[in-house]
Amino acid sequence: MKPDPILAEVWRTKDKLAAEVDYDVATLFQKLRETERTSGHYYVSIESRKPTKRKKAVR
Repeated sequence: MKPDPILAEVWRTKDKLAAEVDYDVATLFQKLRETERTSGHYYVSIESRKPTKRKKAVR
């Protein structure tokens, strides 16, 4: 399979960000929330969504 340059870039970025916080997920999310707060942009929602009712299939 041919290497995907976009995926390679995503993986490099992921590894760089993880290394900056010693691979600590809690610290990574704390940093993300701080960036979100100071930038004014919305990145992550940890609020739960209400389940929606499914319609029955018509046969």
